[in-house]
Amino acid sequence: GYWKDLMTVRDRLLIYTIVSAVFGFAGAELLLHVSDEAFSRIVPWLMLFAVLLFASGGAINGFVQRHAGEATHMKAAGAVFLLLLLAAISVYGGFFNAGLGILLLAFLALAGLTDIHAMNGLKLWMSSIVAIVAVIRFAISGSIDWYHGSVTLVGVVIGGYVAARLAHRIPQRLIRALVIVYGLGLTGWFFYDAYVATPA
Repeated sequence: GYWKDLMTVRDRLLIYTIVSAVFGFAGAELLLHVSDEAFSRIVPWLMLFAVLLFASGGAINGFVQRHAGEATHMKAAGAVFLLLLLAAISVYGGFFNAGLGILLLAFLALAGLTDIHAMNGLKLWMSSIVAIVAVIRFAISGSIDWYHGSVTLVGVVIGGYVAARLAHRIPQRLIRALVIVYGLGLTGWFFYDAYVATPA
């Protein structure tokens, strides 16, 4: 559904794929050795930050571009920072995964992308890579419920394809607004789950 949109940003695909795969695997490895209970209390704040970053990512990127000018070292530093940010998000995805799509959209907004369809295509691509390498790691350790996992996988594939087809018929501004509303709702749920439903 988003393949044509992905081709408009194909210059980023290889490096984003490598970073997502390597650090998504690292996140899955981390989960096998660390409990996610304490980490779950950080997730709401991370989600809130991601939603705000997605909403203002274009403005932030424009500000950085204007002040960086043509300085090569500034551009290089910005590129390294973005890759480190993607690495951190991929570790999170392999470890916890909840809200990964919002985090990736925030990252892409900060990286300067403005076409919501291309952003969604890259988001789905990278989140799929993270999920695949995490599943591989969990399969190696024998930690997967294959029945429920297979049902979930089929649902995700079908839902992702249908959503991609429908998204091209909706104005980009509306999609952005819906993403922000969804992100805020998801953030609210995570705050409730972490601090109200299961207080410390």
